[in-house]
Amino acid sequence: ITAGALGTAVALNYFPPSSSVNPGYWQHVSRNDGSRLLANALQYVAPQMECPEGARSVALLGDAKDDLWAMRDVKEKLQALGSFSCISSFDVTRVTPSVETLRQYAAVMVFTRDGFKDANALGNNLADYIDLGGGVVFVGSLTMRQIGGRVVSGGY
Repeated sequence: ITAGALGTAVALNYFPPSSSVNPGYWQHVSRNDGSRLLANALQYVAPQMECPEGARSVALLGDAKDDLWAMRDVKEKLQALGSFSCISSFDVTRVTPSVETLRQYAAVMVFTRDGFKDANALGNNLADYIDLGGGVVFVGSLTMRQIGGRVVSGGY
């Protein structure tokens, strides 16, 4: 866990975030352990910002190209817990969300297997977002090896 000027970043060596690879990662003896782990990490890093519905907003920055990393599955699992009713998805193999876009969310979860459209720009934007009070959860060692920019060089 690393704190920026105002925000927080957490890295989970948790593979995979989607049950399309291994359903056992999401459920163990009828419990949602995997989704609770991800939701707890997001709740930990999210400042007290509210959506219109009253739940904190979250953005998933993931890889939508490959069914193994199905963002829809991650989104549905988090929604089922009821902690985050405002969940948006961005395919970061195709787009790099700006700092202004990221600031619309209390927390973001970053995961990919196929890299980023611009790893350095995304890393710089995430570092700025953390410095402005946002919370980031990085999921998986592949994500951490592929991200670049100030979020890596700045020691976040």
